[in-house]
Amino acid sequence: MFIMNTGYTCINIYRFVQAYAKGDTPVQPIYYFRNWPAWDNFSFVVVVTSLILFADALVESTQ
Repeated sequence: MFIMNTGYTCINIYRFVQAYAKGDTPVQPIYYFRNWPAWDNFSFVVVVTSLILFADALVESTQ
């Protein structure tokens, strides 16, 4: 779970740097985050879903 959380943090930092810091295009950052076919936005959703399911499985196994 630590490795998944580290991946989540790295991808999220990369996304925010791409959206706010680069400034290559004149579009607003929200349009970058809504670009779901991009690998970083799609992998963010996959990692978050995996973390939630993994955490739920851990909670269920301890009860």
